[in-house]
This record gives sequence, C-alpha cells and structure tokens, in this order.
Amino acid sequence: MKVYEAELYQDLGVVHFVTIPEHRKKGYASLVADVMFKDVIRPLLARHSHTNAYVTATEKAVPLMQRTGIKPTNLVTQFYSDLSFKEKVVESINPS
Repeated sequence: MKVYEAELYQDLGVVHFVTIPEHRKKGYASLVADVMFKDVIRPLLARHSHTNAYVTATEKAVPLMQRTGIKPTNLVTQFYSDLSFKEKVVESINPS
C-alpha cells in the first residue's frame, strides 16, 4: 500500500500474458483474462474498495484486460515506463 497526497493506493499485482506460438490467435488468452478477472481480480478489488486499488497490465495484457470490463480506474497500463508514480498511477486511475 502506498500513500500519495493523503490517498491510499493498493497495487494488487501485475498481469502478464505470454502465449506460445502454436496457441496464438485461438482466443485462449482472452478466456484466461476473463476468468482471471471474474474469479481473482474482481474479488480483490471488492476487498480493497476503501483504497485506490489497481492492477497493472504489461503491454500485451492491456487490451485483454480492457476487454474484461475492468474499470479504467482500476487498470494501470504503463508497466514498462520511467514515469513517476504520480504519472503512471495517480493520473491514470484518478484523471482530473
């Protein structure tokens, strides 16, 4: 948990997908992302609803996670960047 300007932020983890070549373009990653959101991420978000809880998705996981229905305020998409916490997380999930 991190406190930034008197607000609590809870990082719930990183989502990263790597599909081996022979299984690409078959929808498996989308199915896994949907199940992971419904069975793991959604309950975690509910448990941490008193904070600014979020999941970070790596590059290829971003569109998969966006299609699950996760709210943009719970999804950080700048995993591989040199941005500050404020730019990467705070401004991403709490846009002004």
